[in-house]
Amino acid sequence: MSDSINSVNVLSIDEERRKFRVILGFTGAGVGANPNRVDIPGQFTVNLPPPIAIANSDQFDNCVVKIDSFTAIADAAIVVPTWRYSGGILKVPAIEIRGNLPSSNVLSIDQDAAADIGIGTIVNQGFAQLLPLQIVNVGDTASFTPSPGGFAATAIGSGVAASDAVLCGNPFGKDLTIRLTTPVIERGSNVWISQVGAAQDVGYYTLQLSIELIPNKI
Repeated sequence: MSDSINSVNVLSIDEERRKFRVILGFTGAGVGANPNRVDIPGQFTVNLPPPIAIANSDQFDNCVVKIDSFTAIADAAIVVPTWRYSGGILKVPAIEIRGNLPSSNVLSIDQDAAADIGIGTIVNQGFAQLLPLQIVNVGDTASFTPSPGGFAATAIGSGVAASDAVLCGNPFGKDLTIRLTTPVIERGSNVWISQVGAAQDVGYYTLQLSIELIPNKI
């Protein structure tokens, strides 16, 4: 006789309407500094319009936010891509994505400076999520065949699957600024994809957020 218990998920329309998925795509300024692209390397701002009325309701001042996925790849013309920060080129095993979403539930602490060894200093307080990165080859504009410039960085592992959403202020109807940083070095600096020997942001970045609104207390 089986001891297993059959169960079903009971969905509520009211609860499901509070869940949103936001997909963002960013393009760096590139070698030509195209004015139609962002001109701050590794930093992007978009307006986040309310997709439905309740997203802009005064009944929902807070939400929980989680990054579900992240990818980064160089412009197709770049055959020697690398990560860069304000001080030069950099190895980036994990990326810390920060947003201007108010949150008291996240702390980023650094001890890069000699005075901070054994103590640390707070470098960010607000929404952030750490994503370990893996490099995969996706080919180039000619074919799927692996190519020297066809490498993409993609978020993997615990940074996505095992990270819980955190409490933030409702972001809808406001400007959302995303910063790409890394805890490896110089956490005050953005990081971005460049070509070896050049400083311009030549990256294409994709990001997916899950946002669930939380009703105010009655």
